[in-house]
Amino acid sequence: MRPTSLGVIGLGAIGGSLAWQAKRAGVARVLGWSPEPAERAAAAQQGAVDDAPARVEEVARGVDLLVLAAPPAANVHLLESLRASLTPRTLVTDAGSVKPARKRSAWAPASPAATRSRGRRRTGSPRRGPTCSATPSCT
Repeated sequence: MRPTSLGVIGLGAIGGSLAWQAKRAGVARVLGWSPEPAERAAAAQQGAVDDAPARVEEVARGVDLLVLAAPPAANVHLLESLRASLTPRTLVTDAGSVKPARKRSAWAPASPAATRSRGRRRTGSPRRGPTCSATPSCT
């Protein structure tokens, strides 16, 4: 699946890098959100996202692919709180590492309208931000 629109919740090392690489790969519209206004502003200024709205629901609404790239406990809460913002065509996945039983319980109440995808995280570093994926000093 190649999305035409991507929403990334969490703009740290993993989410920021994912957003930045999606823009480089030609994803037409990339939206991002972080609870930190400075992270949202930096991601937008650096070109990692097209827009970084202040409300997380604005990112989840109407994207083809939504990636939850916050810490695992926050992803569980975000998934539950974003349920009403998801559309039937939204594919939702996460970049966290959570034990299968806990993840199943979190995904179970998700919107029946949304599709979910599970995978294994293969990226990340202790550094933060969208430029870490392209900066040798961040690895």
